Amino acid sequence: MGSYGKIASLGDLPADAVLVAKLQDPAKAVAEGRKPGRPKKSPRPDIPVPEDFAAALKGSPAAQATLDKLAPSHRREYLEWITDAKQAATRERRIAQAVEWLAEGKRRNWKYENR
Repeated sequence: MGSYGKIASLGDLPADAVLVAKLQDPAKAVAEGRKPGRPKKSPRPDIPVPEDFAAALKGSPAAQATLDKLAPSHRREYLEWITDAKQAATRERRIAQAVEWLAEGKRRNWKYENR
C-alpha cells in the first residue's frame, strides 16, 4: 500500500478525504491528457579524467579519439574502473588495459556485448 506501510485493519487507512484526493489528482491528470509521473532525474556529474590516464591517452591518439566518441555512460565506466583501483599497481595495469581496449575501439564491457 505504498507509503502507508502494512495495513492490518480499516483503522490503519488514512481518512476518506485523503484517499479520495490521492485518487482524484491522477485521474484528473489522465483526463486532461497529462501523464502522471516522476520528475526526471538530473544527469550525474562528469568524472574528471585522472592525470596519469590523460598522459597515457596522449601516447595513443586512437584511444583518445575512441574515448571522445563514447557516450557519457561508457566513458564513466572506464573512468570509474580506473579511479576505483586501490593500489597504484592495479591502477597502472587498468590504465594500460584501458588504453589498449580504447585503441581497438572497444567499450569497457565489450566482452559481454552481443554484436
